[in-house]
Amino acid sequence: METMYKGNINGPTTMLTSTISATATSITVQNGSVLPDAPNIAVIGSGNAAETIVYGAKSGNTLNLVTRGFEGSPLPWPANTEVVRRFTAYDYNALVDNIQMLKAQIDNINTGTNKTSDILSFANDVKNNVSLLMSQTQVNLTVPLFSNMVIPFGNKYYVNSQQGNNNADGLTPGTAKRTITAAIALAQDNHHDIIFIKGGTYTEAVNLNKSTTWLVGYDGDVLINGINRRVVNANGTVIPKNNRTPNISVNAPYCILMNLDSVNSPYLGIDLGPQCNYSMIINCTAIDGADVGMICSDIFGSPTGEAASFNQLIGCTSAYNYDFDSMLIGDPPGAHADGFENEGIKNHYIKCTAYANSDDGFDMYRANMSNLYQCTAFYSGRAELAYQGSRNRAAEKALVGNPVVQGDAMNFKMGPGNGVRTDTVVDGGADCKAIGCLSAYARLMGYTNNQALKMVLVHCTGIGNLNRNFFSDVSPYGEEEILAQNCLSYAGGRTDTLYGNSIQNTNSWNLGVTVSASDFVSLDPNSPSFGVLAANSPLRNRNDLVNDGYNLAGNNDLGWSEVLDVMPKITYQA
Repeated sequence: METMYKGNINGPTTMLTSTISATATSITVQNGSVLPDAPNIAVIGSGNAAETIVYGAKSGNTLNLVTRGFEGSPLPWPANTEVVRRFTAYDYNALVDNIQMLKAQIDNINTGTNKTSDILSFANDVKNNVSLLMSQTQVNLTVPLFSNMVIPFGNKYYVNSQQGNNNADGLTPGTAKRTITAAIALAQDNHHDIIFIKGGTYTEAVNLNKSTTWLVGYDGDVLINGINRRVVNANGTVIPKNNRTPNISVNAPYCILMNLDSVNSPYLGIDLGPQCNYSMIINCTAIDGADVGMICSDIFGSPTGEAASFNQLIGCTSAYNYDFDSMLIGDPPGAHADGFENEGIKNHYIKCTAYANSDDGFDMYRANMSNLYQCTAFYSGRAELAYQGSRNRAAEKALVGNPVVQGDAMNFKMGPGNGVRTDTVVDGGADCKAIGCLSAYARLMGYTNNQALKMVLVHCTGIGNLNRNFFSDVSPYGEEEILAQNCLSYAGGRTDTLYGNSIQNTNSWNLGVTVSASDFVSLDPNSPSFGVLAANSPLRNRNDLVNDGYNLAGNNDLGWSEVLDVMPKITYQA
């Protein structure tokens, strides 16, 4: 809903006390009492050359935090020019827009259609037009994995990296804070405050440590850029990772991040800390970082199990992350920078993408009972220069000899777990499912248990992974429980191998079917139809596949084509 400012009876006029420039943001008038309290708007001058301003604060006769050229062009004005609160074009347009929005909401309530079927559509609507969310007093986020989350909003704060001022109150777009950190300081624990962050570049390291708080990007891309925080010293020596900070940290439960982009982090891109539970990361990215893109982390070495758990990452992308500096601490270059890493319990990934990360795409590491739904991973661990990340750190990479990627190179690594956290994870105890996922062109494996005791792959597709599309180790930790069902493999570097105690139900390699390029609409990862079965493919509409019981449309298509339009929806209800 558009902001509407109070008017003034009869519109009395005051005047400028002195000449002002076209860029002045503090303006003194002869009688400030005739103008409404801030925030509000006023008109300087008259006729065709008049300029409408917004003032965020008023102290006596002085208007502060002034936005120039709110309507009309910002101009220099001489002393004694009139200043008055008029009924402006903005007032009329805001009135019309808000009435139309309210009518639409009322109409939707009457017809029961006031929801979108996909939270990613909702997130993109907010990114382009924040009024959709600004106008709400509460939302009901219906998700497939948890019960409905009815969220009544508390305070709403605003951040603007270009025009904000940390001395302002942050309560309106016109009085926005300049930094996200300043807005987080205003938020209260357990109050459901929401912080709107206007598109722009923010060079700060963000730490969201207030429970139930939202950080929402709108009006363009919100870039949290860590390029000015070093990875290695100027002499090529290592800066210890415990001396670096992630670009974005979440260290409180029940938080929501939406439409935020981490770029050039000197460490982790988005770190869900051990205190981050029951949170949602929606439509966020982590690009060109110097370690893991997005991580649900634990306290290393703790036997009591503190770890980020019960979170959902929805529609997120993690790409070109490359820890080239790991060679300085004795590890191979690129050995740790996964797209997504999971060290907690029941963290779920929905429609997420990992692309060209130096280690693995999705590393379930110490995960327990965590699931991946309709996720995609490409080019993990590829050594070619085109797939290496941290492109904006060329000078720092040169200091250590521009090393070549030597990461593990697995798109979906589903384990193993280890005994560091004895209460939740035993050796080999990762227990993860990939449902309706797509893996392509990793340097080594498409899907692997990595010695974990349990792994479930249902309606997954592997294409062109350079070693194998599907692989399971014999676990040294005990008897495996591996299930691969209704999966599709094409053009892997070697024959798919599932060792140990593996159940293989109606997959392309044990059905006696032949898979060829003509079975797919596209084999180009840049195409939205990549890996989708062609309409006339004999791999579609089959009657010999196992019924999965995952609420799919049927049991007819091999691979991930089966789930593209039928996965459980996530709905937003106003």
